[in-house]
Amino acid sequence: MKQTPFLPQLLTVALLLVSLRLVAQADVKTDAKAPVEAYMQETRARIEKELKGLTAEQFRYKAASDKWSIAEVVEHIVLTENGMRSAAQGLLKSPANPEKRAEIKFTFAMMKVGVPDRGEGKRRQAPEQFVPKGIYTRVKEAAKAFTDNRKATETLLKTTPTKELEEHCMEFGPAGMQDALGILSFAAAHSQRHLGQIQEIKANASYPKGK
Repeated sequence: MKQTPFLPQLLTVALLLVSLRLVAQADVKTDAKAPVEAYMQETRARIEKELKGLTAEQFRYKAASDKWSIAEVVEHIVLTENGMRSAAQGLLKSPANPEKRAEIKFTFAMMKVGVPDRGEGKRRQAPEQFVPKGIYTRVKEAAKAFTDNRKATETLLKTTPTKELEEHCMEFGPAGMQDALGILSFAAAHSQRHLGQIQEIKANASYPKGK
């Protein structure tokens, strides 16, 4: 059979495309933290937007005596995320145990849906160490604390190799087995959950009007 003149070149191009595709797939696999980094930035921007322009009255408003104010919600987010970041940092200093990754059931995709859900029967009492004590009296103070704390989490995520994040695992409460990347992912999803709480506060009929 007569060979097409350009067949060798076509085969070379095809092999090149296959190899590039395999490299791209490998990059996607090793770049598992990219969507988490994006989610971190997105949730930070959303909360910063909700805090912008609040009056002191709106910041301290409570729908009832047993409900949290926006000030307390922000404090809770900061306390909890600080705790989660510290847990991830401690985990990263421990011996790697990549074999435990097979036990991870609660994935990042599931976190993005499940953790922010504040529907019926899905609200929980915060652990005592994460219950707000009313330390923020000014909006700017709380907003700065949140942003600084989130940027510290983003820096840890950015500067730690994906492989290292994935090869250190531990039991992480109701989330079950998680690697360090999963713990940091949970922090972002947790802030999205309480973004919903801030919006619920603002939607209350007795919420103070702005300036």
